[in-house]
Amino acid sequence: EAEAEAEPAFQLVRITSSGRLEATVEGGQWLAGLEVESMPVVVITGMYHSGKSSLLNRLIGRRAFSVRSSADPTTKGMWATLWNGILVVDTEGLAAAGTPEGTDAKLFATATLLSSLILYNSRQLVDARQLEYLDLLTRRASLFGLRASLKSQQEGSADEWVGIPPLRWVVQNAVFEFNQGGATGWLHRLANEQAALHGAPLLELFPSVDCSPIAVPSIEPDALQRLDLVADHNLAPAYREGVDRLRQLMVAAAAKKIGGRAASGRELATLLGALVEGANDNLVPAMPTLWSSFQERARVAAKGDCLEAYDRLVDAELGGGAMALTEQEEEALHARGVTACLPFLYAVDTNPTGMLAERRERLSARLSGDQQRACSRGREQARRALLARKASLKLPIPTAELEAWSNTEVAKVTAGALSDVAGLGCDLDEMKNVLGEDLVGVVALLALDNSKQMSQVLLELDRACCDRVRVSNLLAEAEAHHALTDALATWEREYDEGAKFAHGESIAAPYKIQAHGCAQSRTRKLVSQARSAADEAVAAAAARSRASLEAEMASIRLPVPPAELERLSAQNAASTLSAFEQEVGRFSADQSFSSAQTLLKQSHEQSLSARLEDNRQLIHAKAAAVGREAVGRFGHLTACRDSSWDILVEELVPETHSWVVADPEAAAKLRGQLNQQLAEREASSFHDCRSLVRAELEQSLFSELRNFSEACWSGVSVRQHALRLFMKKIKRQVDPTEDMTVASHVLEHLGVQSQQWSVSTAADKAAVLEIEQLLTDLEAARPLLAAARFVPGTLVLVVLAIMFQCCARSGSSKNPPSSARGKK
Repeated sequence: EAEAEAEPAFQLVRITSSGRLEATVEGGQWLAGLEVESMPVVVITGMYHSGKSSLLNRLIGRRAFSVRSSADPTTKGMWATLWNGILVVDTEGLAAAGTPEGTDAKLFATATLLSSLILYNSRQLVDARQLEYLDLLTRRASLFGLRASLKSQQEGSADEWVGIPPLRWVVQNAVFEFNQGGATGWLHRLANEQAALHGAPLLELFPSVDCSPIAVPSIEPDALQRLDLVADHNLAPAYREGVDRLRQLMVAAAAKKIGGRAASGRELATLLGALVEGANDNLVPAMPTLWSSFQERARVAAKGDCLEAYDRLVDAELGGGAMALTEQEEEALHARGVTACLPFLYAVDTNPTGMLAERRERLSARLSGDQQRACSRGREQARRALLARKASLKLPIPTAELEAWSNTEVAKVTAGALSDVAGLGCDLDEMKNVLGEDLVGVVALLALDNSKQMSQVLLELDRACCDRVRVSNLLAEAEAHHALTDALATWEREYDEGAKFAHGESIAAPYKIQAHGCAQSRTRKLVSQARSAADEAVAAAAARSRASLEAEMASIRLPVPPAELERLSAQNAASTLSAFEQEVGRFSADQSFSSAQTLLKQSHEQSLSARLEDNRQLIHAKAAAVGREAVGRFGHLTACRDSSWDILVEELVPETHSWVVADPEAAAKLRGQLNQQLAEREASSFHDCRSLVRAELEQSLFSELRNFSEACWSGVSVRQHALRLFMKKIKRQVDPTEDMTVASHVLEHLGVQSQQWSVSTAADKAAVLEIEQLLTDLEAARPLLAAARFVPGTLVLVVLAIMFQCCARSGSSKNPPSSARGKK
């Protein structure tokens, strides 16, 4: 029941299907009829479905604004209600699906400039995306241009009729705590970071920017779904405290001022109409200079609508012709006409007395005859003639030129109208005065139209010149500032050339400031892109250089000595770095260049380390392959070591092989290993060698030595004969100067201690050992041979003589026939 009796909400602005704003007649009449001489205007805006309407209902304590749980936006356009002497305005949510950014910008500009405190609502937190969208809105709404225009005037002066209000950012469902500086300090840091990237910070646009966090109202899903239906006592205490603080801020908000004084409802209605028209026609930056034109246009329109309503009622009651009326009836008809006229004058500050008195006289003249009707037709024809001549003007033109044309044409039209009614009995002086008032309104409309077209041309020039801003595709850090300055200077020359028609016009300055902001923002963006492209170019050049360096490193044929590999690697690195510096040397002062150089050097070090490891592994693999080959070849060696054994190591590890040259130490180590393996094989195969040698000696030497031992009884002779036979077999000559070799101790056993003999092969050594074994066996079988080695003195001579005879007989028994042997 209390809500039913409370002040309802009225729609002030609707959005047409074409995206234009339209001030509603009902909302304008309600606003103009508010009997409040001064009132704060609190407007809430923000993303759609962020809880704006629900929050306002909670703040004012009643459900004045519609709230639904559907996915589509609930509020359409702008709605307002009066609460405690405060005009509270709810707006359609921003960034809704299907709503162009331009429409959002128009609505945001209108809401901002109508308010004395604007609440920007969001949920949970403020992030870079929301700041970026708000920055985009303010640019599209031309609020930065308006701010510059206001700064060019004396702020706070009596003729300032529009201004930008303080911004209070409301964060609903805030679930985090703020550091030092509180929520406002946190918001300022975010806004400054955003300004550093895009320029034109919000902190400079609004007189003050503050933040009001509001806690989560409830943890119950049902309560959050229809928050406006939940009683206060069922909500979280922290939420109620946040709402109370915000309500106190609304109560303390300043009254909306127009022209330096608090605005009434009628003045707010006029302001709303001007703002809607200015937003639709992109006139926001020029609004401070067009206030008088808007006021005059509003007065003219209101007067025209008023008189049209008066005439329509009179025509309807008179039936299109004159009729006889008494004085009382004529006065009553006039009163009814005034009643129909006055509602159209609520929103304008004008005195209708003279206008309505003229209509009263016109009514009397209409009722009195055709003569007065002719005078009225002359005035209407003069007005139409001036409007017709306006079509010959090619707008926009300079204001001074338009004023001169208007004065000339008004004089011509007035003179023509007076000439046409001359002699008809009209009061020419009165007609001239009334006609002058009518034509002033026509001239005001013409001036406003000229301003609109001038602003449109300036906006098109802004877009064209901004689109033509160019900078180099690649910029070094040292070139960025110069490129930015040059691009803006070029833009300014082009803009000034295109805006010559508006030179000296008050409307031109704010549009140029706005255009300069657009050009500056675009130039900064292009410079930033060029810097990024330069960094990418440096990175791409570095990548190519790294690939080239890696290819050159891979082309080094391995194995090579490590020192040579390092030398070739350093040579390739120097060549690659030189080519890199030649390609992107203009960016040598940039951080990206230094980083790329460092990465190249690191890449070279990594490549060198990898190639050194490859070189080491290749040498190791070569050595391993030689080892495997040696195993195979060792298997085909003879059992007795000979010269083929000695050359095998040199064949496997020749001095000329690349890997041997690359790592002599590894080669020497491998040779040592192979020699060790050969020695081990020689030791392990010596038994087989002796077996082979024994078999061979059995066929060639042992039988002869046995026969000789049977004929001789001197062990020394047998041993000497065995030595001669052995030396004959191996075809060696006695060389007393030869160094003793492995078999020297065996030769000593043969009884030749005064001379030293060498044994060259394992087969020789085996033969010596086998002969020694045979001699040992013979001495074992014939003890006399062993004893003869130890007989002293004269016994030796006897033994030698006998041995000589035995030897002579044995030696001569080989060739003569058997008959000769018997005689000997």
